[in-house]
Amino acid sequence: MGTVGAVGAVGRCRVPWVAVDDMGHWDTVYSFDLELRVAKERSWPAVGPCAAALRWLERYYCLRGTGFQRFDPVTGEVPPGYPRDVRDYFVPCPGRGGQYFRLDSQRDGWHAWPLEHTWPELQGEVDAAFAWDKKMYLIQGSQVSIYRSDQGYKRVEGYPRALHDELGVINVDAAFTCPHSGRAALPAGNSIRLVDLTETPRRAEVAVPLPHAHVDGALCTDDGIFLFHGPNYYKYQSVAELTG
Repeated sequence: MGTVGAVGAVGRCRVPWVAVDDMGHWDTVYSFDLELRVAKERSWPAVGPCAAALRWLERYYCLRGTGFQRFDPVTGEVPPGYPRDVRDYFVPCPGRGGQYFRLDSQRDGWHAWPLEHTWPELQGEVDAAFAWDKKMYLIQGSQVSIYRSDQGYKRVEGYPRALHDELGVINVDAAFTCPHSGRAALPAGNSIRLVDLTETPRRAEVAVPLPHAHVDGALCTDDGIFLFHGPNYYKYQSVAELTG
C-alpha cells in the first residue's frame, strides 16, 4: 500500500469529497487514496501521536494513554477543549465518582464535569436527585444536600442532613418529581413511596409495589415518567399508572 513499517491505527474516512483511508503510524499519518492506490504522508501537528484511533457516531478520535482528542479526518484540526480523559467518556472506572454529565443537544453531545463544579462542596457519588421549588435535592446514601437553583446552586445552610429527617425514608435507589407537582416519588428496591413536599414535617406514604425488581434512575417530564434499569428504560404516563 506504499507505507513503511508497522501501522498503529487505521480508520476509514467517509466524506463525500475525499475517498481515503487514514492511518495513524504513531506520530506519522498517511492517507491512502482508494482510487489511485497511493499513500501520502500528511502533516497533522494538532493531533499529535496516537496509540489508537476510532470513529464513533461519525466523529473521529485519537487516543493516547488516558487522554483523547476529537479531530477532523480531512484537515487534522482539533476543536477547542481537548485533550479529555477517556475515563470520563468511554471507559467506566469503578470508584471514579464525583462526575456528572451535561448534554449539549445542539452542538457536541455529552460532557463530564466534577460535581463540585456546579454544586460546591459536593463530593463522592450521587444516588438520586430531583428538583422542586427552585431547589435541587441530591441524595448520597443516608444523607441529602439541598442547593438553591436560583442562587447559582448555593447549598442551603445546615446541609447535608439525614435523609430520614428530611423526607421520611432511610434509603432510595432513585427519585423524581413531575412538572407542576409537589410530591416526590422515591423508588427503593421493588417499591415506591411518595412524599408531599409541601408538608412540614414531611412524611413518606405507605410503600406501593413497583412492576420492577429494581430501578437505577428515574425522570419525569411532560412526556411521562421514565424508569431506567441497566441498558433498558420503561415509560409510564403517570404516577397512577406506575403504581396501579
